[in-house]
Amino acid sequence: MKENEKQAFISHLQQTSSSSTFSSDIETNYLKAKSLVRSTQVGAFLIAFLFGILAAPVAFQTNATQQINIFWLLVILLGAHFFSLLLWCVNLITKPYRLPGDGSWFTPIMVRFSQWMKISPVAMDCFQSLHISGKLKHWWGARLIHGCWLAYLIGGFLSATLFLMTHHVQFIWQTTLLTIEDFTLLTHILSVIPSWLGMAVPSLQDIQLSQISTLVQPDDTRKIWATWLLSSLVIYGIAVRGICLVVSQVAYQHQRKRLWFTIKSSTVTSTRSTIIDADNTTSNSHTKITEQPFSLRTAELKDATYYLFEWSHEIPSELAQNRPINMLNDAESQRRFIAEHPNNTILMIDSNSSPDRGSARFLKHSHTSDMEYYLYGNVFNQEWVNTLRSLGVEQQNIALWEVK
Repeated sequence: MKENEKQAFISHLQQTSSSSTFSSDIETNYLKAKSLVRSTQVGAFLIAFLFGILAAPVAFQTNATQQINIFWLLVILLGAHFFSLLLWCVNLITKPYRLPGDGSWFTPIMVRFSQWMKISPVAMDCFQSLHISGKLKHWWGARLIHGCWLAYLIGGFLSATLFLMTHHVQFIWQTTLLTIEDFTLLTHILSVIPSWLGMAVPSLQDIQLSQISTLVQPDDTRKIWATWLLSSLVIYGIAVRGICLVVSQVAYQHQRKRLWFTIKSSTVTSTRSTIIDADNTTSNSHTKITEQPFSLRTAELKDATYYLFEWSHEIPSELAQNRPINMLNDAESQRRFIAEHPNNTILMIDSNSSPDRGSARFLKHSHTSDMEYYLYGNVFNQEWVNTLRSLGVEQQNIALWEVK
């Protein structure tokens, strides 16, 4: 892990409620999450590459006379590419921070994989916050989409090259509504950049000779069309997607650098403000509870939505099986929880970390009479019980989860 990333990683942990339980295990899980995402990206590129290899033979299907419609072939190889690129450009102009393929769909997939690989939810949440969050996720998604298209086009180019090296075909064009002037104009437009690069391009005679007929096409004409087709695929497909990928990568790195700087700066600010941060919760607002030994009932597995608070462990296997689980390890998720006040919920607290003023404020604002609290751990159980009881939580609503 590079120095800037490590500083942002530590700063982010310090800003979340799980900062007190920071350990090398979290860093190890973070690196596992990073490796998981990188491997998934590489897998997506390989799949796109294979699709490109398989698409070219389908596009090059010939009839009994070994004739291929050159412009229909271009539409098959580059049509979907140009259409998706047009959509991306339109969204980039009209909605610069809501790009298509913004990576939001990728998050649930990563959560599933992280549970399967037993990656700590805290580490996964930290990775998403540092690499796939806010404006950053838009360029991350754009980079992934352009990378997949680039792999697809490279696979198609290699497959098309191999096909033309091992097959004898004739390039023809045919139409019902258009004229020879239309095809001539289109060919000349597409030939501008290849001709700048010194490549052979079809002449008017080549275009006329390629009109559908029973005549055998000259070898030079076939080679010119083959070269023109492959150069068009490289210039208007591979090169365009390569440029978009570079732009997305540069924008992603720039946004990520700004995000990491903001996280590190806000940590310094919050550290200073903690000294003078007044606790607005007065002693009169709490019920006075005498600190004494306690006896808690054992937590039961219920059909409810579980919210994990101050969490730094793996999700218990009993919960991970077909039960809705949500993390409350950052300010945004906690604010959303307070605003929604969801019903039929169980707040599961990591009692290996001690309650502080911030956690007490959250519990005060989120408490409802029907909410249950499960303590997971054995270090600060007494302190959490006292905090909950001081906020008016009945003891029968507090239970101890048996850690296996």
